[in-house]
Amino acid sequence: MPGWDLAASVYATPRKTDHDADAKERAGATAGARGPALAFEKRTNSPRARVAAPPAERPPGGPTFVGGDPVEPPVATPKGDPALGLPPGVRAPLWAPADSAPSLTRPDAIIPWRKLCIFVVLVVLAAGAYQAYPRAHTWWIERMVPADLHAYVEGNGVHYTAARLGFSVRLPKLPAYGDAGLGPRPAPWTEIHRAVVAGSDYRIIIRVGELASGGPLPFGLAGALADERFGGKPAPQGFRLVSFDDKPAYAFQADGRRPLQGRVFRRGTRVYVVIVESAGARRVLDTLLSSFTLAGG
Repeated sequence: MPGWDLAASVYATPRKTDHDADAKERAGATAGARGPALAFEKRTNSPRARVAAPPAERPPGGPTFVGGDPVEPPVATPKGDPALGLPPGVRAPLWAPADSAPSLTRPDAIIPWRKLCIFVVLVVLAAGAYQAYPRAHTWWIERMVPADLHAYVEGNGVHYTAARLGFSVRLPKLPAYGDAGLGPRPAPWTEIHRAVVAGSDYRIIIRVGELASGGPLPFGLAGALADERFGGKPAPQGFRLVSFDDKPAYAFQADGRRPLQGRVFRRGTRVYVVIVESAGARRVLDTLLSSFTLAGG
């Protein structure tokens, strides 16, 4: 075969090979001295060749067209934000930690001062109302008077004078007058006079006790009311020292079917006791005592 003969000749005659190489070198030099010759590159469609030979580096700025002017890039060069002090190419973030909602705190970590103050005020008002209710209730009851006494407490009525007993007073109407029985043991009284004004829902009693002498009472001024002939029923209680006509007197009250308020005081040999039984007894009693005057004694 021709190929085997060529290989055999190469290995058999090495000098001839050197000669041939020299001959080729001389022939190439002679051809280079000639004028330029046309040379054509054979294009290949082999994908392997395309991968092995990378494309030539393109000029910056995009593809080049006729005229040589480069095409501007489709996207402008990014600019910075001077207001935020950002360098070129750095944009402001769309979200920052400060934009997020504040973290919720525990409900028990916040003291509701407004609600606490309102609660304290309500407690104080409730405690004050609880303390003031008994007095307010008593005052309201005392201000209420029976219908028959409305005109009396407003200043109307009749004047009654007991000259022999040494007093004058304004009453709702003229009283029924009489003496109380002393029984077999009258001491320390010689006489007990009584004037009574009664209505459907009230009663006013004025008693005057005559003493046998001008000496002191055996059990004191308040003790004189322990005698049912003078103090009556129910037995008075709740004594307190007051003043009447600028002299000592005792105020008292008693439990009964109707509220009872009274005063007891002494002038000379006479001891006076004034009792009012009615709704609003204190107001009625104050009205009576404001017109009560002593004529002697």
